[in-house]
Amino acid sequence: MSTFKNEEGFTFIEILVSMVLLSVLGITIWAGLINSQGLIRKIISEASMSAKILQLDNFLRQNANKVKIPFWEGKIKTERGEYSLAIPYLNAEYEDMLIFKISKDMLLIGLKKTGQFNAFGPFNNIRFQLWEGDGEKPLGVKLSVSSGKKGNDQVIIYARFGGNPL
Repeated sequence: MSTFKNEEGFTFIEILVSMVLLSVLGITIWAGLINSQGLIRKIISEASMSAKILQLDNFLRQNANKVKIPFWEGKIKTERGEYSLAIPYLNAEYEDMLIFKISKDMLLIGLKKTGQFNAFGPFNNIRFQLWEGDGEKPLGVKLSVSSGKKGNDQVIIYARFGGNPL
């Protein structure tokens, strides 16, 4: 039996230890990738909801600005339903109205004259009402929406009617 003093190579224990270390490193990297995928999904979802809210804000402000209530009108007569609100004097015409409706988890905003509605959402909680100043003079529309399941991410938008000084 001969033994070599200058044997170069790894023992079984050394190879086993290196495999365990590589496995732990691989599992750690894999868990980090899985976690980052969840974060990316959450970021994309929140960015998408932010874009929807910005579109809603822009559309609401453009159309609320078209409501021109005569200065001699005090409190205006709106048409209210359980899930709807119609505001007259769109484009300074009493018969034309800016209409808000809730359909399931969607907010619909439209114009009576055209009958077309734009849908925004889905939102978990939607509330809209007249924004009134002193003497119950309507200044605009107050809209609050939340998209989260817990409702703790509420966004409130005040859109002023056109022709109303602050």
